[in-house]
Amino acid sequence: MAERMWDDRAIAELGVRLRDLRWPWSASEVPAVARALGWTVDSASEGIIELDTGLGPSSGSVELDWEGTVNTVRVLVTSFIDSDEAAERAWLRDAFVHATGLLTATLGDPTHRIPGSSPDVRWRGPDSTIGLTSTSVRLMIFSAGNDYLDEDDLQGQGIGVKWSAFAESLEGNETVHFPLLGLPNVED
Repeated sequence: MAERMWDDRAIAELGVRLRDLRWPWSASEVPAVARALGWTVDSASEGIIELDTGLGPSSGSVELDWEGTVNTVRVLVTSFIDSDEAAERAWLRDAFVHATGLLTATLGDPTHRIPGSSPDVRWRGPDSTIGLTSTSVRLMIFSAGNDYLDEDDLQGQGIGVKWSAFAESLEGNETVHFPLLGLPNVED
C-alpha cells in the first residue's frame, strides 16, 4: 500500500485553523467553514456531516448534538493502513510522532497526553481542544468543544469523576491510587 499523509505545512495550518474556530457553532455554518478550509461536504445525515478533506470521501466529519450544535470536527491526516503489515504499523507510529512534533512547534506544548495503543495528544484552549489521535489504522486531528470532550472522556472512563476538575482539586504532591478500578495512578 502507498501510505499517504498531509504535508507538514498543511498539518500545521490545520492545527491553527481548527484552534481559531470559535465555539460553539452550528450545522448551518459547516458548509462555509468547509469551503474556507478547501473541503467539500460529501453528505449530511442526522448527527453527522461527512467531508472530503483531501484524502477522499469521508476523510473528515463533523458531529452534531441533537440541537444541531457542532460537537467535534475530525480530519484524517493519513490514509488508512493495513494493520496486519508491520512496516505500515511502523509508518503510522512514525507519522504520529512527526505530526505531534509539527503541532507542538505550532501550538506549543500539549496540555494532555494519553499514551497507549491509541495515543492521543491534546492542546486545550478556553473553549475548545485540538487533538491528534492514532488508531491501529489511521491518524486524525480533531477539534472539539471542551464541554463535549470532557463529557466524552468521562463516559469513556466509565466513572463518575470529571478528571479535569478532579486533577485541579489535588493539592501538593498527592498521589491517588485506583487499583480496584483498573485505572492508572494519578500523580501530581
